[in-house]
Amino acid sequence: MSSHEANPIFYDPSDWQLTKTAHSYESSKFQMDLIAHQLNQASLREESDELPVRHLTVLPGVAGTNIANVLLGTLSSIGMLLAFYIARFLGSPYHLISAFKAAISAVHLCLVPLAFLPTVSSPELDGLDPSTPAEVGVRYVSQCDRWGKERVGTMKLTLSKEQEKQSDELLKRCERLFTAFCEAEGRSVPS
Repeated sequence: MSSHEANPIFYDPSDWQLTKTAHSYESSKFQMDLIAHQLNQASLREESDELPVRHLTVLPGVAGTNIANVLLGTLSSIGMLLAFYIARFLGSPYHLISAFKAAISAVHLCLVPLAFLPTVSSPELDGLDPSTPAEVGVRYVSQCDRWGKERVGTMKLTLSKEQEKQSDELLKRCERLFTAFCEAEGRSVPS
């Protein structure tokens, strides 16, 4: 699950556990984009008679939750919801307001046959400048109209060659960490 806040500007690959950054939310969501894209590409490259396991990214949009209510208090929570409705009425397709409606993109991906999902073939990034972003995939986004009628939209996922290398390294680090946890608990490491 990604976010509209996922942004490579705040991501420092050397701080992959996000302990030093002031923007851990944005960085963690960008990491989710990197990991999902990389795992999806690896799955599609595998030669197999079986259908590939797909790794897709969803954005739930903006929704009010009980977490916000606890942090803000009653009066501020009402103000937040009012601001959400104003944003939606002014044309924001991302202010679904309820968690039920925000879940539409995730539920849609669980139910729809993969053959009906739009895909983007990953371009060859070798000829590009390492920092030049290119469209490499699609995020599935929960959206609604001014009156709250929900729908699933798409949003481009762009990465650069440099960021693809970062995602390779991030996956290797996560795999080493997972292996270390399994070995510390005496469990076998799944292949």
